[in-house]
Amino acid sequence: MTDPLKRCKAIVTHYNHSNIVSERLAETQKRLNLTPNKLIQMVNTRWNSIYLILQRMLEQKDAILIDLPKFKKGQLLFPRDWNMIEGYVILLKPVFEATKELSREDTPTLSTVLPIIYTIETKLNLFLTYTTQNPGTCFAENLLRSMCKRFDVYKENKIYIIAMLVDPRFKGIMLNEYELLQAKSYITSEAETYRYNNEILSQPSTSDELLTKELENSNYSLWDILHQRSLRCQFLKKAVKRKYEEEKREFKLEWEELYFFIQKNDKPFYLICQVTLSQFKVTDDCVEASFVIAFNIAQAKRPYTDVEYIKKNILDVISVLNPENQILLKMVENVPVSRHTIERCISTISFDIFTNLKNNIANCLSLSLALDESTDIQDKPQLAIFVRYVTSDVDVKEELLDLISLKETTRGIDIKIALDETLQKAEIPLNKIISISTNGAPSTVGCKNGLIGLLKNDTNFPDFIPIHCILHREHLTAKYFKYDHVMYVVLKIVNYIRSSAKTHRQFKNFLEDIEDDIPNDVPWYCLVRWLSVNNILTKIFQLIEPIKVFLIEKNKSFPQLSNSNWLRDLAFFTDVMQHLSTLNVSLQGQNKLVNDLGQKVFSFQNKLKLFIRDLQSNNFTHFSCLEQIEACFIESEIKINCDDYVLKLEFLFTDFEERFRDLKTLKPSFGFLENPFLVNVIEKGCPLSHPIITNKADLEIELLELLEDEGLKQFINNCPSILEFWKHISILKYPNIKNCAVKLISIFGTTYSYESLYSTMKIIKSKYRSNLADDHLTELLRTALTSIQPDLKKLTKKVDTKKIPRKQN
Repeated sequence: MTDPLKRCKAIVTHYNHSNIVSERLAETQKRLNLTPNKLIQMVNTRWNSIYLILQRMLEQKDAILIDLPKFKKGQLLFPRDWNMIEGYVILLKPVFEATKELSREDTPTLSTVLPIIYTIETKLNLFLTYTTQNPGTCFAENLLRSMCKRFDVYKENKIYIIAMLVDPRFKGIMLNEYELLQAKSYITSEAETYRYNNEILSQPSTSDELLTKELENSNYSLWDILHQRSLRCQFLKKAVKRKYEEEKREFKLEWEELYFFIQKNDKPFYLICQVTLSQFKVTDDCVEASFVIAFNIAQAKRPYTDVEYIKKNILDVISVLNPENQILLKMVENVPVSRHTIERCISTISFDIFTNLKNNIANCLSLSLALDESTDIQDKPQLAIFVRYVTSDVDVKEELLDLISLKETTRGIDIKIALDETLQKAEIPLNKIISISTNGAPSTVGCKNGLIGLLKNDTNFPDFIPIHCILHREHLTAKYFKYDHVMYVVLKIVNYIRSSAKTHRQFKNFLEDIEDDIPNDVPWYCLVRWLSVNNILTKIFQLIEPIKVFLIEKNKSFPQLSNSNWLRDLAFFTDVMQHLSTLNVSLQGQNKLVNDLGQKVFSFQNKLKLFIRDLQSNNFTHFSCLEQIEACFIESEIKINCDDYVLKLEFLFTDFEERFRDLKTLKPSFGFLENPFLVNVIEKGCPLSHPIITNKADLEIELLELLEDEGLKQFINNCPSILEFWKHISILKYPNIKNCAVKLISIFGTTYSYESLYSTMKIIKSKYRSNLADDHLTELLRTALTSIQPDLKKLTKKVDTKKIPRKQN
């Protein structure tokens, strides 16, 4: 079956690896009124994977025959192939059904082993008897031989025979007369053994002493013993009934709800009145508890169905800590936690968060937007739009505005249409937008067809400051600082160690035997991870000597590890990557002010000047790895030449200058935000420009007045942060100054928020939840990432508790 299966795999890969092709197949299925099922991918480790892929191919045969020849000429299935697939499906179906039956947890499976073996062999024999021309005949013969070879041993196993015989579903229908007699002898022998071991009567109670003595002195069989036991139990049940009047018992009202309602036909049935109600009563406390659990589940990025597991744990904990509190147990049982209930709760919470966000934006002083686009696990492009706004109290908030699924293309016009729809839905005041931050992709920063260009040409859109993510630019700078001859060898060593499980295990054991304080492994290299290069270089440099010894033991030759020039290049490259990674980490985080980010970039450029000066004089103070290598080669005849290192750093400095040129133009504005008292309006003029400033003349007057405000001068010297200072600036006294500062505070400097969002999205929309709807994905992400606390009590009051179904045990 190799050839048809290979073609089927190729066809499935063709349709599953492209959204456009899979959507075209879905349209063909719709025209033919076929079930719109996707083709199943082959997985070698999954049971019955071959049957599932072939069965789905047969199911969608008509759609594949119509669609595939138009676009894929080399992987067609011919009539003979389809006949073979049909035969394979017929033969593999009983095996598939047997796997499902033996995998069940709600019924015994040991007794089904022999009936399943007999059934499969019977079906194979019937297929070979009545089917002679089907191409699957050879496969059926091989499958039957394999069944006989692997499972004949079970037909003589005493345990399996007894299990089948005592199962009332099968009994002896699979056995001939001789086998049946032999099986009965097995059971008789086991019963006698059980009787002599006397396990049932091993610890008799005082009330059973007479019965035990009687049985010991008799010749009862196992079934006689069980019969005597049942008679004894029936006798004990015939105790004299007590009169409740004598015990002065009292009926409690809560018992009515706790004990006199059962579930009948999915509806509550009242046992006392024999009346069926429409639904169970759910209290407001139970509904609020459901909202609390749903909110915590969303914040923890867990699936809807985990709530049932949480509820079970709560019930188990209560039953251990306070088992007599039946009222509390009943209240927890009444909490609605079905999958759809939690789904609706999260949708309600998400809508409440979005409503509060709209109100906050409507009352904010200034705001900025940040956009980024990436694909989810289904290769569906998702556009994330974040908003950063400053409240009247000068508090900075960053929230997810919307997550939009783009259909096919991700052009600038597609992103602009999605942005316009989001701004309209969220009722964003366009006049408050001060900047838009993007990841620097051509579809966003293009001056004509990119998003920024389209917005600049839109007369309805206000003027704004375009910002290319500072963090992304730093990563690009580090990415293009290359030492290819170093990375080639490093990656080759890492791939040799990590690609083989055995070699990797031996390497880790080798490192454990070394008592020095060194890393215990080397990491994989990942191109898209910001800190991956630094992590791998640092570990390799620290493990350079153990790696040498380990490779020699494995007879693996890397002459570069003994080359002084290569080791110096490795040390220098590692030092530079460590400095860049330190800068990268300092730029990460939410609610960062753009002036702080700019200050870190500018200070790093000054550090590069210092590094260049030091290397020109062979001073390795700021290059610890290079200094360590030079200490090892201090007596070497080959002296270090730092000219190449100086050129590399000069190139890095130039790259920083080019990439952050626009940030340099905002540097005077950053100084104003940091300390407005240092602004010299008379000599240097106003440091701010449009669109931050709207009235230059009034701003200059206010700056001069601010210079004479001694109280604020004293406060800024003792102020813990910039935001605290601007909170104390009166908007009535200095309206233009405060509005300009608020606009600068609202600017998005990095894409850290939506980079975090895509990490969260990979957790929520994982391979186990890949079919999650776009609306639900947006709701889960908004609830998981928000800093807005929803009023769950208020949401509970809006819910009609009578319409909430509750599962009754």
